[in-house]
Amino acid sequence: MKAMLLSLSLVGSVQAADVILGTEPCTATNICFNVPNNSGLTIDYISDAIQYKRLVISVNGEIYDSGIYTLNGQLNQSNVPLYAGNGQVLYATLQFTVKTGPCVREGRVTECPRFVTLVGGSLIL
Repeated sequence: MKAMLLSLSLVGSVQAADVILGTEPCTATNICFNVPNNSGLTIDYISDAIQYKRLVISVNGEIYDSGIYTLNGQLNQSNVPLYAGNGQVLYATLQFTVKTGPCVREGRVTECPRFVTLVGGSLIL
């Protein structure tokens, strides 16, 4: 009985791991690849699809997804719960900067380059 109580108390004391994200340039569509972090995890990509109000993150090959139309539609997010297929939950806080370069017009087409950078954030696993 004492061994069972001890094992239950040890399970209850497990702390969540905080992963601090580094700076990474992203695509103009808010996808960041191979995101550096302090824990040595493989963060294949972070996809912040603000048009669908959805956040998807791949960590060590496991995909965590907020679900479609669940976010507020803004690029910077705080404590967003993401769910994996195996039932694990990850909480993400992300900070981005967006800069628009000078627009260029050629014929009837105008192109305004967009530069997105992940400047920091954290994941709680």
